[in-house]
Amino acid sequence: MIGRLHREPTEETLSLCLWSHPAFQQQGCASAVLRDVMHDCFSLHAKRLCAYVERDNIASRRLFASLGFRVSGTEDECIEYSIFLAP
Repeated sequence: MIGRLHREPTEETLSLCLWSHPAFQQQGCASAVLRDVMHDCFSLHAKRLCAYVERDNIASRRLFASLGFRVSGTEDECIEYSIFLAP
């Protein structure tokens, strides 16, 4: 699993990038990592977490939707998913 969080200094939004090796897909690894990231966002004082998912990546789209993320925008071949984090 490879991941990265990005935050602009003046923003309260974190952008997430996740990639899972095919051998570890459909095993719950990404779900577990994403839940941990969402939990850790509170200590970073983030109010929103977002991720861009390729339109044809149905498994990732289902994952983000299952954890409460909602479609918040589109860009070319990607869909932006985001979730507002409660304090």
